[in-house]
Amino acid sequence: MVKYRLLSEIELNGLEKEFIDFLIVNGITADQWSAIKLAQADKAHHLIALFSDVIFEGIIRKLLYMEFVEPSGIKIFKCEAEKILLIGVEMISGQTVDFTDRNVLLEAMKTYPEHFNIYKAFKAYVPDRSTEVFRMIQSGAYVSDGLWFEALNKNNI
Repeated sequence: MVKYRLLSEIELNGLEKEFIDFLIVNGITADQWSAIKLAQADKAHHLIALFSDVIFEGIIRKLLYMEFVEPSGIKIFKCEAEKILLIGVEMISGQTVDFTDRNVLLEAMKTYPEHFNIYKAFKAYVPDRSTEVFRMIQSGAYVSDGLWFEALNKNNI
């Protein structure tokens, strides 16, 4: 059973070297893999599922910052070991700015700080860090470099 999701064929093709290394570590040669794919579809599927989980677990373990951006607001997350921190930015009603254009947003925040509602929160992961982070990615959050989070956090906003 896969914990996250199966990698797509395109993703697998992009990770061909890593998959070959995975097979070798698991004692499977190229000839054996070819035979497994032809004669044991369930076993091949199981190996791809295991490999998919290894890849996603590695990505999630290293991930520190994520963002969820909509035209009307932004939520920026820092994924620490035991809890996730959030800084959210929204427009106060009646005002508009496109949050997907960083340059416009930054200029508006500098020029009209009173038009923005900025809030912070944190919570423990439910049920665990890797599951919650993966769910967030699946719902539209994307990996971030953390520059926005640290800038907003540093300014004690």
